[in-house]
Parts: sequence; structure tokens; C-alpha cells
Amino acid sequence: MNTKLLIMSLLFVSSSGVAHQLKSAKTTVHINRVNGHVEVLHRYYVHDVEHAAEVLFGTNTDIFTNMETQKRFADYVREHVHFKVAGGKRLSLVNLGTHIDGAFFIVYQETQSSGKHAIVSMQNRVLQDIWPEQINMVYFEEKGSIRSLHFDKGDDWLPIIFNEAR
Repeated sequence: MNTKLLIMSLLFVSSSGVAHQLKSAKTTVHINRVNGHVEVLHRYYVHDVEHAAEVLFGTNTDIFTNMETQKRFADYVREHVHFKVAGGKRLSLVNLGTHIDGAFFIVYQETQSSGKHAIVSMQNRVLQDIWPEQINMVYFEEKGSIRSLHFDKGDDWLPIIFNEAR
């Protein structure tokens, strides 16, 4: 039994070590049909956020217990993620909160109503100014359809295309 526990622990530690080195993040975007707001949930590896906070805000940061550091990181995310609707108008993000969930640092955001305009493009440069290899995956959920965007260092605005036949 102890051998089994040791093997499982080693597998967990080794997979955790590899995971934070991937320099990747996942964002989920949902259009709330009741109020028209765009709800955004970002998931970053907490280890990456910890190191990024040191680079961005100085070595005396604590992403685990310091609410000011968490807020500053959420502000950093808000400054690096943008949406455009038809006609080129940008939607402003508002930070709703953050929390740590296991190996992940979660940032919750929302935009004002997009009105009758559909989101047509997005920009996501979070952590790419620190690590050029950072990959930001974004999943859009709308009308039962899911679309994804893959942001590499050189990407600027990427179009969001949904099947209009729905």
C-alpha cells in the first residue's frame, strides 16, 4: 500500500512539474443571454502566476495570501485581454474576483452588455510579454456551440466565427 501511494505521489509531482512549464492558460467565454453580458473565466497555473507576479510587481509579492497582489494580477489580465464587436467597438472588462483552486489561479471578469452586436474578434496577450512561449487557449460558448482560439506570441486580434446557420 505504501509503495502504491509513493508511486502515485511521484507521478503527481512529476506531472505538476511538467504542467507549469507548459506556459499555457485556458479562458472560457460565455454570453449570458439574460443580461447580454460576456462572462469570462481565466485559469492560469498558480506557479506561473507566482513567478509572473515577481517579475511584474517585485520580489515581495505573495499571490497566495496577499489580496492586493491578486487584484494587481487581475488588473494585468484586464489590460491584456480585449474584445471587439461588429463595427470595431471594444468591450471593457470588469474584474469580478479571483481565487486559487488547487493548481490554478482563477480570474473572473465580465463585460458590459454587447447589445445586439456579436463579438467578432479577441486579443489575449496575457503572460506573453514575460514568456514568449506562453499559449493562451480561449473557448467561446454560444447557442450550444463551442469555438476555440489559440493565441501564440505573434497573434494580435483573432476573429471569432460562429456558424450563422443556427
